[in-house]
Amino acid sequence: MWNVQCVARMSRDEPAVSYEDWDKEEKKKEEQEEQKQKKLRHEEQEKRRKERERRRREEEKKKKEEGIDSDDEEILKDVRGYKTMSNGRKTSYFTREINSHEKNLIGDITPKIITDSNHESPSSLSTPTENHLQISPREVKRASSAWNSAGTWEEKDTTDWCQKKFKARLMETASVHGDYAAISTEVDKVTGDASVALVSGKKRYIFDFSTKVTFQISDDSDENLAKGEVKLIDIHSAAASSDDDYDFELKWVKQAPKGKQSPVNVCKNNFLESLRRSINSFVEDFNSEY
Repeated sequence: MWNVQCVARMSRDEPAVSYEDWDKEEKKKEEQEEQKQKKLRHEEQEKRRKERERRRREEEKKKKEEGIDSDDEEILKDVRGYKTMSNGRKTSYFTREINSHEKNLIGDITPKIITDSNHESPSSLSTPTENHLQISPREVKRASSAWNSAGTWEEKDTTDWCQKKFKARLMETASVHGDYAAISTEVDKVTGDASVALVSGKKRYIFDFSTKVTFQISDDSDENLAKGEVKLIDIHSAAASSDDDYDFELKWVKQAPKGKQSPVNVCKNNFLESLRRSINSFVEDFNSEY
């Protein structure tokens, strides 16, 4: 910057200045500018203070004209959106504090644990119609919790057990076609949820899983001829309870050599069918466990 100004001064036939003089002049300008900005900030703050003072005086004048005294001011402060509770906490104006008399009328409302020993059995309750219960009272008592003796609605999370059993069944999957065999070699992490719901006295087994199964196909000489991956997408209870097929996506990692592709494909199809049976076996395990 200094050398630029020197060139500019010389172009105007003005004498050049030393760097020390130039630097001193620049610092002086910066100090003057800082003092100017400081003065402006002070004037702005003073202006705001005067404006607040003016508004305060106008508000006091308005109160006097309307006849509002200190007692009225105490009442009106609750209308401004907040109030102070008996414990000193400020809260919303609409928060209602219960007095001691009302607390005595309500009594103790602390939640209490309900166990089998202190809840009424189904036989001691009013007898429901046959349409209300799909299973016997003994089954209701065994399936439901203590608080749900009528078996109306209850759901139990079984995800952990079901994911382990589902994965174990998939790892057992295998198929054979002549001298060729396909086996499951790896099952990825199973994602999804599972639960047992008791609805109007009837159990419903619910699950929705996704994972990937890796398999390989070998011949009688134990030569690894082919390798594939099967993505199991949205394997759910609705498909298991109906005629809907499960959603599989097959991808070959290693193709079978020429001349052996036909028997390998047959073995692959048998493996997919065996995979469906493994899922159905899991469904049976699920129903028998819960």
